[in-house]
Amino acid sequence: MHARRRHPGPVRDSGGETALLAVLAAVLVLVLLSQRAHAPAPSNRDGPVIVLDPGHGGIDGGTHLQGRILEKDLTLQLAQAMAPLLEASGFRVVLTRTADYALAPGDDDASVRRDLEERLRITRDARAAALVSLHVNAARDSRLRGPIVFYQFGDEPGRRLALAVQASLNAAFPPEARNEALPADFFLLAKAGRPAVLVEFAFLTNPADRAILLSPQGRRHLAAAAVEGLVRGLAQLGVRAHGVPPGR
Repeated sequence: MHARRRHPGPVRDSGGETALLAVLAAVLVLVLLSQRAHAPAPSNRDGPVIVLDPGHGGIDGGTHLQGRILEKDLTLQLAQAMAPLLEASGFRVVLTRTADYALAPGDDDASVRRDLEERLRITRDARAAALVSLHVNAARDSRLRGPIVFYQFGDEPGRRLALAVQASLNAAFPPEARNEALPADFFLLAKAGRPAVLVEFAFLTNPADRAILLSPQGRRHLAAAAVEGLVRGLAQLGVRAHGVPPGR
């Protein structure tokens, strides 16, 4: 109950004041109801977090072709293509980098380790359900092609996630370009503390793979295949986003 303010001068008609207050209250209620009706629907802000880690960045260009086509650019483009697809599936997405920069200064071995540790810190701070490191492959033998998904030795959840992503990416390539998911001993995977995979999407050194990587449509196709595998693999591990049916 509000105390009435005392002021000099004639007393106004209390009936008029009451009527005015009633009208104002009714308008306020209508405004609040209108705002509630037009409020955005709940987003996936409570969904599981997936960290996408575009490999390399800044002074570290990763593998390259004649110094012109750089892995660091392709991995960022692939991450940016995957992010909205994961979000549409009900996940929250955190990118370890959103532009061309290193996560730690310097170009020596110590800076490489600091860069990796910063990627891990971002993953921990995000309380991520999974870490997905994105890369592009290269080989002296230009005949080698296709995707390869790595998981940490002894990490069974990581292995199962890698198998799902590998199968989905393989379906995007002809039979002769399909590979198997492989175990590895990578610092990033070993220290992730959660299901983690490292995806080598294709070989930059293979002409057919390179055409896919350099095409916006090709990158979108790879991104969609990787996301499909991630969603399916995470569901198998019991990590499901809102609206994703069991067993997908």
